[in-house]
Amino acid sequence: MVKAGDLVIALRGPVGLTHVVPPCLDGANLTQGTARISVSEENSTEYVRWALRSPLVKHEYSSHAKGSTFAEISLEALRKLPIPLASIDEQRAVSKRLTAISSATSSARARLIDARRIMSRIISQVAE
Repeated sequence: MVKAGDLVIALRGPVGLTHVVPPCLDGANLTQGTARISVSEENSTEYVRWALRSPLVKHEYSSHAKGSTFAEISLEALRKLPIPLASIDEQRAVSKRLTAISSATSSARARLIDARRIMSRIISQVAE
């Protein structure tokens, strides 16, 4: 069972895909192929989530992943993943910066999609 604020991580398929459990899923059960990570109060859940998405940890996923049809990592290997930790204040600052960058990237991506649609419409109208 998961609690709101826990991290859930994919152990199969897209190994390492992580999400924070929202309040509406508090008490939900996990399926096979996922694991719950309960982050201690000394650490930031968002920081650990970002760390699990880092190139260092992604490299570790691939070195521990098994399977010919789809990648899979064991709970034992997950427990051994290196998570670089800093003070809680530094963790919060890093998380805040990475979240801002991610938000700006998503916004820019959405604007680019809109610009491509507009460009496509203009080209279509010119071609008529």
